[in-house]
Amino acid sequence: MSTHPNMAAILVLAAAASSCAAAPPAAPPAAEPAPALSAMIPAERGSEKIGAPVDVRYQFSGVMAAGRPVSLQLAVVPRVQGENLRIELAATPGVAVGASSAPLTVGKANAAGVYRYAFALTRAANAPVKLPLIVSMEIDGARFFSVFAIPLSAAAPME
Repeated sequence: MSTHPNMAAILVLAAAASSCAAAPPAAPPAAEPAPALSAMIPAERGSEKIGAPVDVRYQFSGVMAAGRPVSLQLAVVPRVQGENLRIELAATPGVAVGASSAPLTVGKANAAGVYRYAFALTRAANAPVKLPLIVSMEIDGARFFSVFAIPLSAAAPME
């Protein structure tokens, strides 16, 4: 059996390359587990007029303090089936919101569904005491919206 004169060098290079192969990328850090709906606090509805038929609950990952980022977990529960459910934070001076705060839109909202939205926020010393959240949804061709208020002073650790 004849061998190529450079076969030994090729085998050495192949072995070296396989031992230097890049390690698989590390898995992204696990997201915080979603809190149980019953453990979350109901958000305050901004007015009594007819609005989006949804309930909003929230939970902070820690105590809200000026300059300290915390995670805010939201759960929106439609009471009826609808379309184009949209959940968005209103721009609020004194509250910096993380990059993942783009509005959440759900094409078909199911009355049995729980739609979760989480993001990081940091409160400045001059921030208002409440964070407005706008939820809108189409039902039978009509668009309804509600404004909810999440008290920033009531932030408490998740259990």
